Amino acid sequence: MKKFFALIVTAVTLLSIVAAPLAGAAPFLTDPNGLTAGTRDAQTLDEALNVEGGELTFFNGDSDNALDWSIDIDAAKSSNRDLDSSKSNVSTTVFAQAGQILEFSYRVMSQQDCDFLIFYSNGQEIARWSGIMNYYAPLEKFVFPIPSSGEYTFSWVYEKDGQYSESWDTAWLDEVRVFDMVHVESIAVDEPREIPENGKYKLKYTVLPENATEKAVTFASSDPSVAAVSEDGTVTGVSEGCAEITVTSVDGGISSAVTVTVTNDARFANLYAYIQYDPIGGNQDFIAHFTDLAPDIIEHVLDIPDCPAVRPGTSSAAVAGNYVYGYTKPGMYSGDFYIIDLTTWEITFPAGEEAGDYLVYDMAYDHERQRMFAMATHYGSDFWLVEVDRRDGSITTIAEMNTLGKNAWGFTIDSEGNAYTILASDTGSYDRTDTGKLASVNLETGECSIIADTGIPTYFANTMEFDHDNQCIYWCNSLSNGLYILDYHTGETEFCGGLYNGGDYMAMFLPNDLEVSDPEQPTEPTPVPPTDTPEPTPVPPTDTPEPTPAPPTDAPEPTPVPGTGAVSLIGLSIAVIAAGAGIITLRKKRE
Repeated sequence: MKKFFALIVTAVTLLSIVAAPLAGAAPFLTDPNGLTAGTRDAQTLDEALNVEGGELTFFNGDSDNALDWSIDIDAAKSSNRDLDSSKSNVSTTVFAQAGQILEFSYRVMSQQDCDFLIFYSNGQEIARWSGIMNYYAPLEKFVFPIPSSGEYTFSWVYEKDGQYSESWDTAWLDEVRVFDMVHVESIAVDEPREIPENGKYKLKYTVLPENATEKAVTFASSDPSVAAVSEDGTVTGVSEGCAEITVTSVDGGISSAVTVTVTNDARFANLYAYIQYDPIGGNQDFIAHFTDLAPDIIEHVLDIPDCPAVRPGTSSAAVAGNYVYGYTKPGMYSGDFYIIDLTTWEITFPAGEEAGDYLVYDMAYDHERQRMFAMATHYGSDFWLVEVDRRDGSITTIAEMNTLGKNAWGFTIDSEGNAYTILASDTGSYDRTDTGKLASVNLETGECSIIADTGIPTYFANTMEFDHDNQCIYWCNSLSNGLYILDYHTGETEFCGGLYNGGDYMAMFLPNDLEVSDPEQPTEPTPVPPTDTPEPTPVPPTDTPEPTPAPPTDAPEPTPVPGTGAVSLIGLSIAVIAAGAGIITLRKKRE
């Protein structure tokens, strides 16, 4: 029996190791080391380290008994992993002219400030790196201008101290080349842009030619009191008027300008979402604010506390009144129920209620029925419509959803109580080419009906939110890297912009001024049952209050399927499905 149990533990451990990078990761065409997949494996060290067509010759080791570098797919990596007080060295010697450029790509995953990748030129240290770089991001680029003509020996050393190792304990090197500098000739900028006061957008520009060596630029505004611009090119509308935003290259001082007009009557949506995954900078696991004008410009708002480091946060959230409701996501199931006060951004865990066996993907408040609904799963391939009690987070199952053999991504409810989701890829498959189908969801039966094909490739990491002011659906689609405005009648989409670093947004929400019933008070002057033990008796509809303290005698009895009239016990539960990492979207009231 002990052997059998040990086998089970081993199998589960292996599965968790294999599945961990896939659970919350965006789909990248990279191997486990993040190197380019699909290329031919290098046969020699020279082939691995040169750019295509390059002719540099590389040498392993040195007189200090340094270990060799080895071929890794089409790159090279250090070979002294877990060897304390060791070095792994590779070098090349070239004759270079003053003004030429040495460029290479690198990555290091090591113990911070203890084990380093060090770059030398003729024995002089030029740069060093340590720590854990993003596992899935492309390798970083480094450029070294040749100061004077002559012979140069360039060396890359992965050097370890005598302490313990961390992470992959490895450095990677690729695409080494020496070439003549290509100078900037011009800069192409956006067309003139109109933005509202307090609105933001990221200025788009292109440094030409495209193979220019030094593409760094600076930004300036002709009138910062009208439109301000930051170091990264984020333009902010300050007051009504016009201003010129100028982009200037560091190489050669080449400039180009664009006119920005700031108005005081344009509207935009203040959205919130949980940044589940940042494939480039690792800036993730928090609730961020952004707008539909510039969804790639985010502002850190709130961390979700008390979550394990492996999978913190939330994947579902919904606004009702001045509060956001959701579940943390410490693992695949049983997240803790929380409430966020939008006036203070304080988060509380009122009853420690868990989602039980459900993994909640997305949730939404139905203002027509005054109830909180959610879409959840048990095992990732089945989808359930549930209801959430805003008092303690307890969940009541309504029905298993008929998703027409597809996965369901995202969930929202419009002002009239109609629910929607996006269907894409066959249930249980990993097809990332299928396009999302906008579908309605029957809140009594869980039946889905396709409205239209959006034409947008869809898979995992999707979240939807209905804008009650503008009567449209906002849809974050991480696979297609975009925020879209979705017409819920026709399925037509309008692209708002890319997502921050092409990452995963989850649990999007949008604050509104709509009234909601108090979950802790009855809608009629009847005796108030204890909040932790709600009575299963029906309560009169909030939109047709009776003049007497007692419910009408013909009030509908509680049934397994909540209707549009009385709020049944089932109406006190909500389904929350979190696919990847939990996300809570918080949004301030529209200004």
